[in-house]
Amino acid sequence: MTVNGLPPAGAHDKRQWFKSRALAAVFSRDLLLSLASSGLDVGLFLLCCSMGLDIAAATFWARGFSVVFNFVGCKYLVFCRTSRQEIVREILSYAVLALLLVMASAWLVRTLREQTGMALAMCKLVADGGLYGVAFLIKQLAIFQPGQPGPDTAMQAD
Repeated sequence: MTVNGLPPAGAHDKRQWFKSRALAAVFSRDLLLSLASSGLDVGLFLLCCSMGLDIAAATFWARGFSVVFNFVGCKYLVFCRTSRQEIVREILSYAVLALLLVMASAWLVRTLREQTGMALAMCKLVADGGLYGVAFLIKQLAIFQPGQPGPDTAMQAD
């Protein structure tokens, strides 16, 4: 329990308090980046659909552009990983995640559209909103692993 925003007196509790604050900061940055990426993704998706592409092709092209934007943002702004030692593993892992998310998103959008008759943009927002939590956990636990110190983890040394 915190009092006036200060961590509890115990050393273990203090580490837990800093870890929870660091995770909240990472999640907040990821959420803001994801909103920007989603705006880019939905805008490009609707543009591609208006140009006559089907849902799967529009999803592929829109996600292709937004995934590059999101990867760079995640690596350098959200998870603060500047090391180049892990870049190949991170890119390959992120590419696999993005491919799985593209397929899941296209399937969900098509299914929602056929089953509910909702507007295409609404289907896209619902589908991708549902996939967000899964993607965050995978990025946090498997792709941009928390083992490397970043600005948020440097405070834990106290």
